[in-house]
Amino acid sequence: MGAPSDVAMISTAARISDARHLITRAIHEDGQGDQRACEDTMTEAKGMIGALP
Repeated sequence: MGAPSDVAMISTAARISDARHLITRAIHEDGQGDQRACEDTMTEAKGMIGALP
């Protein structure tokens, strides 16, 4: 399996850290009953994580 062709899809420690912050925000949004915001934030977090090995 080769490396992702899109450099933005490469997972880094900084991107994973940013994604963790987004996941925390998504948990808060879900707790507030804002499902749409939670889903949008989780989608953003998944994009930040990129391709995992």
